[in-house]
Amino acid sequence: MRRRLIILTTMLSIVLCIALFGYSVYASLNQSFSISNTIGFTPSQNVYVDLECRVSGIKQMQLEEVPDGYQSFEEYYLDKGFIHYETHSSEDKLINKPQVLNNWEIPESLVFVNEQTPIVYTIKVYNYSDMAITVRVAEYETNSEFFVNEPSSMVTIDGYVEGQEAKYATITLTTTVAKNAQGFSEKPNNFKIVMETYNA
Repeated sequence: MRRRLIILTTMLSIVLCIALFGYSVYASLNQSFSISNTIGFTPSQNVYVDLECRVSGIKQMQLEEVPDGYQSFEEYYLDKGFIHYETHSSEDKLINKPQVLNNWEIPESLVFVNEQTPIVYTIKVYNYSDMAITVRVAEYETNSEFFVNEPSSMVTIDGYVEGQEAKYATITLTTTVAKNAQGFSEKPNNFKIVMETYNA
C-alpha cells in the first residue's frame, strides 16, 4: 500500500511539473510588448527639409491583405501613422519664414513582432536649405527597464543647389526588447529629430 502511494505521488509530481513547464512555455510564447510614440522634429532657423518617415518591425504591418475600408497598404499605414510625410514650402523659404514641422503622431501602440525583432524608426531627410545641415536623434529614452534604444550616428547633408536634386540622408532609432523584460504594454518611447545648420 505504501509503495503504491509513493508511485502515485511521484507520478502526480511529474504530471504537475510537466503542466507547469507547459504553462510557462505557453506564457512565454504569448507575451506581448508594446510602446507608444510621439516623434517631434525641431529644425533650426534657415532649415528647410522634406521628410519620409517609416516604422518597421511591428505586428500591425504583418498583414497579408489590405484591411477593409482601405485601397492600399500605403493608405492604411498613413492612416495609422506607421508612415509620415512632411514637405517644405518654397514660398516660406523665399521669405525666410521658419519651417514648422508637425509631430509624427502614431495613435496606437506599436506591438513588437516578437522579443528578438527590433522596431526601427527610419527618417529620410531631404535638405532644401541653402547650406549643409546636421541631423541627429535627441531626447530618446535611455533608462527603460523594458526596452533599449540605439540611435544611428548624426549625419551631415549638403545644401541645396537650385536645379539639382536635393541631397538626403537617413537616420534611424532602433528599439529592442530588454533581455530580462517580461511582457509590457504602452511604455512611452518618445524622441526628437534635431536638424541644425552645419558649422564646419
